[in-house]
Amino acid sequence: MTDGAHSPRVGQSVLKPDHPVGIAGYGAYVPRYRLPGREVARVWTGGLSGSPVQEKAVAGLDEDVITMSIEAAQNALARAAIDPRLIRAVWVGSESHPYAVKPTSTVVAESIGAAPNVQAADWEFACKAGSEAMQAGIGFVGSGMGGYAPTIGMDTAQARPGDAREYTAAAGGAAFIIRPAAESVAVFQGSYSYVTDTPDFWRRARQIYPSHGDRFTGEPAYFKHVTGAAERLMELLALRNGQLLNQSELARDAGVSQATAHRYIALLETSYMFARLPAYTGNRTTSLVKSPKAHWNDPGLALFLAGIYDESSLRSARELGAAFETWVFHHLRVLAFHAKRLSVCRTVDHAV
Repeated sequence: MTDGAHSPRVGQSVLKPDHPVGIAGYGAYVPRYRLPGREVARVWTGGLSGSPVQEKAVAGLDEDVITMSIEAAQNALARAAIDPRLIRAVWVGSESHPYAVKPTSTVVAESIGAAPNVQAADWEFACKAGSEAMQAGIGFVGSGMGGYAPTIGMDTAQARPGDAREYTAAAGGAAFIIRPAAESVAVFQGSYSYVTDTPDFWRRARQIYPSHGDRFTGEPAYFKHVTGAAERLMELLALRNGQLLNQSELARDAGVSQATAHRYIALLETSYMFARLPAYTGNRTTSLVKSPKAHWNDPGLALFLAGIYDESSLRSARELGAAFETWVFHHLRVLAFHAKRLSVCRTVDHAV
């Protein structure tokens, strides 16, 4: 929640470069070897416990983050069909770099033919290194410092023998080549980063395996970040109350994928907290693809989420008209309960 001095506004947390950029090519690599979950259970519990997964990918004896990153980068280059000598940055994000000092990125840059006129660096951030490298690549290309920047996220399985993570910590990753939007197959509309200093997962120097906080890793770590993003999405939906719902724009401003935004909105609808007013058209099929209007079923909750807590604030807020429209919508919905469903008709200059 936010107070009046820090009420959320659309676009406040969205990261955008000066110049639009996108993805020129992408590639992935997953090792061919598999370790069944039942085998882990057999070794450590005699087969008495179950497994949360059927199997996981594990690296071969001659594979590590460097070799897998090279494979993914070469796949991305093949799709992008560009000369590797045009690359100006190679960044690899991982929590399982094979060397403590020697960088992974320089070996990758050399192997794909991008060296020596290139910037290279390794990123390290448990479960987030790859996306951080990608955001840096967006900024690098978006600033005009370089035309092409492969960003890679790759990891090998790291779990102490017998630990719960041995069932699920696997190996694999992907590479994306960032370039100006005009030459891309997909364009970044914006990104959002949600970061806290949560000591739930760590590995000290000279330790072979990382440590984690057991259940602490779930509740205050992953779950906190998921609910934090969900709260942000609800605040943004509240600011769009009574307006046309653009799900792509909403996902971008909340810093989540379109699929995640769709699931959250569907959950709000299932719990009768949120409703969509479909667009009017003579063709039912066309109505399904036109943008609906967004309405909260509790106008008071929508105003609270938007940071409006009293009558005087509402009278001067730009959300006043939309709040009144939502109130009218709910009254019409009651009157039309046994009639045909309601819809919104959009004219040339506004919606009515």
